[in-house]
Amino acid sequence: MKNKLLFFLCIFSIAIIFTYPVFVNSHSLDSYCTMFNGYSQTAFWFLQNGRIFSALIFYLFSLINFPFDSLSFVSSFLSALVLALCVCRLYYILDNNLKLKSVLEKGILLVSIFLMFFNFLAIELIAIDESFVIFFGIYFIILSAQKLIDGGKKNCLLSLVYMILALSCYQGIACFLFPILLLILITSGKYSIKDLLKYLFYALIVYGISFLFEFILIKIVGLIGGSTIGKLGNMNLIDNFIIIIKNLLPQALKTFFGFINAKYYYVFCVVLLLSTMYLIYKDNRKKNYIILLILIVSCIISPFIPNLFMNSDSNYTAARMTMTLAIFPSLFVIYYLIFPSQNKFLTYFICFVICLFALFTFYLYHQSSKINLKRYKEDMIYINNVKSYINYYNDKHKEKIKRVYYARDINSSYYYSFGHPNGINVRLSAIDWAIECAYPVYTEKKYEFKPMKKSDYNRYFKGKDYNYFNVKRQIRVEGENMYLLIY
Repeated sequence: MKNKLLFFLCIFSIAIIFTYPVFVNSHSLDSYCTMFNGYSQTAFWFLQNGRIFSALIFYLFSLINFPFDSLSFVSSFLSALVLALCVCRLYYILDNNLKLKSVLEKGILLVSIFLMFFNFLAIELIAIDESFVIFFGIYFIILSAQKLIDGGKKNCLLSLVYMILALSCYQGIACFLFPILLLILITSGKYSIKDLLKYLFYALIVYGISFLFEFILIKIVGLIGGSTIGKLGNMNLIDNFIIIIKNLLPQALKTFFGFINAKYYYVFCVVLLLSTMYLIYKDNRKKNYIILLILIVSCIISPFIPNLFMNSDSNYTAARMTMTLAIFPSLFVIYYLIFPSQNKFLTYFICFVICLFALFTFYLYHQSSKINLKRYKEDMIYINNVKSYINYYNDKHKEKIKRVYYARDINSSYYYSFGHPNGINVRLSAIDWAIECAYPVYTEKKYEFKPMKKSDYNRYFKGKDYNYFNVKRQIRVEGENMYLLIY
């Protein structure tokens, strides 16, 4: 027990080193909505989406009046803690199955599992307020996969319960079930094609029942609360399948590579894939090509299964929903450990590549965290500029500004130029709901922030384009109304 505790503390310490830049006080765009609407209302919205645990946590925050400015630090700290739990749990399961004796191979396994959970796409999640709850969902998925493989009616029931708990944290992490299940299954020795397909079928049943439970919960809350979630119901499987192939998969890959330097990720993936294929070929394990293919396909397809059951007009995906697209390097290395080679050079080579990949991931975490902080600062500068003008105008005039109508210039950027186009680099001023929540919070009064009518835009700003804030050219005031052009 003592050794396990020390092991966990080591992993947690490394997790803190990976994520500590996120601890600096900042707010994601979603945070502004929480600050504007309050914890209680946000908790109800979580409940409407079937996210029971996030709702409970935020309701608790409302009872104790938890300060908003401490939320990002606490969330980041707890996220590192929970992800460290996930790493330790899966490591003990796979290490026990593989019975590795070499310290080097144990180290390779540990680094690979660490990078599965601290992957590129988890960066977007760590930056949001309820991230630690979402990561608890991944922990429940590991437990669900393990119980399903253990077999027996009791364990199958427990597997279903854990999966329901996971989806009650966040439905988007369900994609982890199939890759984790396959890794535990293959390392346990039950890796015939028949066994793989059988357990995948069992997992699909657990997966489906869990989502059905979430669907019923969302409908019940919607009926009680007088609202419904438009993403669910009235789905067309054929239309949604076409949407996935034509739009969502390319969009997900574009979003994914927005977090990284794509060419380096390609290099790591290609090198490790070729090494794995060489291993299969050299050891005359032809059927293992099928096993490897099933692993790869599970990572690609899993994130999009829920999209088959959404309304066609509200079908979308986001980085946080497609995290299994970022685990291929870890997947290939763990596969190598399952089917080891006698070639020592290949062993050391794969060790070197995965360590290099870990350093690359560490660098990207810090770069992304810095971009997130810079994004927050730029947002605050812009809000303070507008706030200062409102205060200045109200001090000088008897008729006070009460409403702010905004529009964007003809080339308003969705992302800041100092970072890749991804979820942590979105400008606050690019999102209507973020503007309408953030500005009233920071202007200290409940000014109305609303989109500008087309007629007012044409009268004041038609055809204008700026790349900096200019009070005289981007703000007009008429009576109680202020018209703001966002660059």
